[in-house]
Amino acid sequence: MKVVTIGRGAQNDVDINDDTVSRHHCQIAQIDRDTFNIVDLGSANGTYVNGNLIKGPTVLNVNDIVRIGNTTLPWRRYFGNVAPIPITDIVENAPRKRCFFKRRLFRQRMYILPLVLGIIGVLAIGSALVFAWTQHDESALPPSSVEKCTQEEPDCEQAETQGEQNTVDTCLVFSEVEISLK
Repeated sequence: MKVVTIGRGAQNDVDINDDTVSRHHCQIAQIDRDTFNIVDLGSANGTYVNGNLIKGPTVLNVNDIVRIGNTTLPWRRYFGNVAPIPITDIVENAPRKRCFFKRRLFRQRMYILPLVLGIIGVLAIGSALVFAWTQHDESALPPSSVEKCTQEEPDCEQAETQGEQNTVDTCLVFSEVEISLK
């Protein structure tokens, strides 16, 4: 019978660097060729198989999920001899942290870009409005008030004396143009 111990310590067969794992957390024992049991060794946080806390020896089935502390271990059964993986394959296929960091930094910049452009746009519009307001010259604009015609103005008097049908009720001056209203 073959036994493998799992825990947080160099004396275990499988050493897990996790503070939530006990020094001697659990062990997996091979009962026969295809049967394996897992037993908790009195750990503080317990051992879980498929989300259930185990209380005694529990048979492991293919594709069971074993959780030890914050570490999750899928249980797989390999038939036959497993060829060792050459270390060069692991190193060559490993993700490069520098490349990953650049991609993450680029994504962060892409989220910030619309915000910065929006702020710049609002500031530009606001400064244009402030500039236009401070450069306001009242003499260049037409009069904003509507003045009532007086009887002394000749054009209004002529409009009033034209026939009985075209009687003028009000005569207004707006932007230096006389307008007669019926």
